[in-house]
Amino acid sequence: MIKKSWIKCLVTAAMIAATVLPGCAQDVVKVSPQHNKIVFENDHVRVIEKKLAPGEKEAMHQSSPGWYYVKKAGSLQVTFEDGEVEAWDSTVN
Repeated sequence: MIKKSWIKCLVTAAMIAATVLPGCAQDVVKVSPQHNKIVFENDHVRVIEKKLAPGEKEAMHQSSPGWYYVKKAGSLQVTFEDGEVEAWDSTVN
C-alpha cells in the first residue's frame, strides 16, 4: 500500500514538473541562439556575445549575474518573469 502511494506521488510530481518547468526562464543561448553566442566558457567564466537589432525581442531567459560590456550605446526594455518592466540605457566606455 505504501509503495503505491509513493509511486502515485512521484508520477504526480513528474506531471507537474513537465507542465511547469518548460515555462520557467532558461539559458539564453538555448532559447535565443540567433542572438547569443558563447565566445568563451570555463568553470569560472562565461562570455556571451549578444546582438539585437532595434525592435528585436528574445525569449524569456535567465541571466547570470555579472558584467556587461557594451560595444554600441543604446537602450533596452527588460520584462521580468513577474511582469515588472525596466528600461536599461547603456553607454560605450
